[in-house]
Parts: sequence; structure tokens; C-alpha cells
Amino acid sequence: MRNMFWIILIIFLALVIFFRIGSFLFGLFLVIISYLIKFWYITVPIIFLYHYLSKKESRNKPQHHGKRQQRNGKIILDLDESDYEVLDDEEEEKS
Repeated sequence: MRNMFWIILIIFLALVIFFRIGSFLFGLFLVIISYLIKFWYITVPIIFLYHYLSKKESRNKPQHHGKRQQRNGKIILDLDESDYEVLDDEEEEKS
């Protein structure tokens, strides 16, 4: 009976990690390994903290209007036609 509780807890934690990080097998692996070394109560909060911080950093990155392409290690920004129209409007106002 007690083993069933731990199995359900491990599956539940793996599902939670799956919804937070996106990989069920990775979450299951982390929870089982951390349970085996008796550090699951430390490992799981660290995973949530890492996920929260990585999501927060991605929100602060600037958004680009065009598509980004990478050729020979250099990033090329392909602008849409609407971006060129905005630049033309600003130049007309100056003159």
C-alpha cells in the first residue's frame, strides 16, 4: 500500500514537470533519480525555479518584426514590406 503511494506521487510529479518543462520522460527520469538518492524534495523546487527564471528571461528579449535567418554564423534580419513603409512615413514627415 505504501509503495503504491510513492508510485502515484512519482507519476504526479513527473506530470507536473511535464507541464512545466515539456518533457514527460525527462521529468520522470529526474524525479526517479532524485527519489532514489532521497533528494526529491530539493530537486523538484530547483527544477521549477530554473523553469521560471528561463521563462522570465525569454520574456525580456526584444521581439523582431521580420524573420531571422542564420547564414555562415551571421544572423540576417529579413524585414517585411510594412517595416519599409513605416520608415518612408517618418522620412516624409521630416521633409
